[in-house]
Amino acid sequence: MRAFFFKDWLWLGGFTVACADEPSEPDPLPVDPRPALEACGLPVPCGPLELSDTTIDMWPFEDAVCVYDTIVSNEPAHITVMLPYATYWNFYTAGGGWAVLVTSQCEDDVCTEHAVTRCTFTSAERLACPWCVQSSCPNEPRVCGDPLGWCKDLENTEPQCP
Repeated sequence: MRAFFFKDWLWLGGFTVACADEPSEPDPLPVDPRPALEACGLPVPCGPLELSDTTIDMWPFEDAVCVYDTIVSNEPAHITVMLPYATYWNFYTAGGGWAVLVTSQCEDDVCTEHAVTRCTFTSAERLACPWCVQSSCPNEPRVCGDPLGWCKDLENTEPQCP
């Protein structure tokens, strides 16, 4: 049987066999903008929040109250929210009613997509959760629901200290 090898195919005894390209390097991960914003040194007054996948509640409850108070009082802060299905929202605010928002899609602690936007916070009335799902929760203003609702305006921006 005769065989001839050409650049990207092989002729073997009357049969042509296509050869695969050489394995390529995987695409590099995108640059994560969060370390640059964490270097701004903003305080972290509240623990990370987690949005329930069955209700609009954020947990832990005390941190949902803390985030509400922090945003309404225009305090500088780094606020982290974990949404179901590996979406992370990081708000970096120096006060003044706006924040740099980094939205990241992560799986197994590896983040492959990031979006950086400027978020102008909505009013305190719209920021407060309108009802309490759990029967024992006190009547304190707190954040809940999709954090996108915390913003009244979004525009793409660069990852720079607010």
